[in-house]
Amino acid sequence: MKKIRELLSQWKEDTPGGQIYIEKGEEVLVDENFGLASLEWEIPITEDTIFHIASVSKQFTVLAILLCWEDGLLDLEDDIRDYVSDLYTIPEKVTIRQMMNNNSGIKDQWEMLGLR
Repeated sequence: MKKIRELLSQWKEDTPGGQIYIEKGEEVLVDENFGLASLEWEIPITEDTIFHIASVSKQFTVLAILLCWEDGLLDLEDDIRDYVSDLYTIPEKVTIRQMMNNNSGIKDQWEMLGLR
């Protein structure tokens, strides 16, 4: 943790930044915000800054699904409508595996926004 703090101490406050939060058990090892959220408006990153994480979360979601599959809590061929009731308007079965492989046929959120 000392190396992380040393690295952060060298960060220039007028550059793009980020957040680091590391927890082990009940102990918070690092909770730091650094740099700017907006260079144009010189808005610093704080604990309340919201980031658009886009596709970064996919790998963690797939890992969680695979852990549930390994424990027998779901099957990769299950219909996602059984788990996400908001998708009841999808006329045909879409499997968890299809969602994980990004080949379900469900349109991308940005494409749907454009069609709106």
